[in-house]
Amino acid sequence: GQVDVWSKAGTNVVRLGSSADGGDVAVWNAAGKPVGGLFATAIGGRIEIGDAEGTTLATLMRGEEGGAMFLNGAGAQASSLRAEAGAAGSVISMRRADGSVGMLAGIAQGAGVLSMQNDAGKEILFAGSADDRTGTVRIADAQGNECAALHASEGGHLTVKDGAGAVVAAVSSAGAGKGGA
Repeated sequence: GQVDVWSKAGTNVVRLGSSADGGDVAVWNAAGKPVGGLFATAIGGRIEIGDAEGTTLATLMRGEEGGAMFLNGAGAQASSLRAEAGAAGSVISMRRADGSVGMLAGIAQGAGVLSMQNDAGKEILFAGSADDRTGTVRIADAQGNECAALHASEGGHLTVKDGAGAVVAAVSSAGAGKGGA
């Protein structure tokens, strides 16, 4: 079944309906543009909020493994933010207008990670956990070539590389304790 509410001007402004997955409520503005909705899906529910032109700017929903949220900027050159959480971990990504990832932050299997990519899709910064659960930071040039790395394992290690990837400087601490040798 379905119930529609129409404005005096003849615009459908509200719909209460049913679908194969359950119920839905949809709302349009006076110009007939969709500006909001609450929808049942096969795996949960979805809430959408739009702008006056009918572009969806925010979605909150049940994703495949847990909750998911999508925020979109208004306009053709707008960026977006996506956040998803589930049993395997959580991730937040910030995307450019073309959909490419600019920044990604997440946690999986107890380890955190931060990654930044330039507009050519090359990772220029990585910070996260190494295999031994210590911190690591890598910085790259515009082509994605590693230029510097800092590792906290075994007392600490800093490596600086040239454009060809050759190590030009390295500093290490052999001590595993505070103020190591």
